[in-house]
Amino acid sequence: VSKRNGVSVNDFFVAGATLASGNYHRQMGSPAEQLRMAMPISQRADRNIGGNVFSPSQSIVPAATLDPGSLLAEVHDVLDRTKSEPAVGAANMLAGFINLLPTSMVARTGFRFASTIDFVTSNLRAAPMDTFIAGALMESNYPMGPLAGSAFNLTTMSFRGNLNMGVVMDTAAIEEPDRLVSCLKAAYKALLAT
Repeated sequence: VSKRNGVSVNDFFVAGATLASGNYHRQMGSPAEQLRMAMPISQRADRNIGGNVFSPSQSIVPAATLDPGSLLAEVHDVLDRTKSEPAVGAANMLAGFINLLPTSMVARTGFRFASTIDFVTSNLRAAPMDTFIAGALMESNYPMGPLAGSAFNLTTMSFRGNLNMGVVMDTAAIEEPDRLVSCLKAAYKALLAT
């Protein structure tokens, strides 16, 4: 679907979360034109090293777009603009300074930043080879990401040729968790049919 539409797998992933979130809002009687999404952007230059090297980002995504094909294109444009923001690269330069600040100050600032976010998406790359636990082959891996003050976090991980997703929700913000899961499933089915 991504190749057919000239977008990345990450664009497809974020478009599904956006479509689902917009549909959930509509079904709950509080439609939104736009939503705020946070997403870590990989800054890793060397694909061979382990660990995380990322910058946090915020994007305004179109929640009112109902057509999956149009939404894919809109999300692609939003994410391209976000990734090219000078502030994304500057986060790495600030990391050393931030480490010198008191933890309480960093936590307060982080909470203020997170409280402006509607949902979080994260696209992780798993080990590029088979992995084992106690000698047994791991056949799938379902990631879980932190809420960080948002209503939900949808994380995907590519593993053994599949994209597995894990969703964590704040049930004070998501009154009907089963409805959000249904919206997520319907959104990805609609995108796959694009």
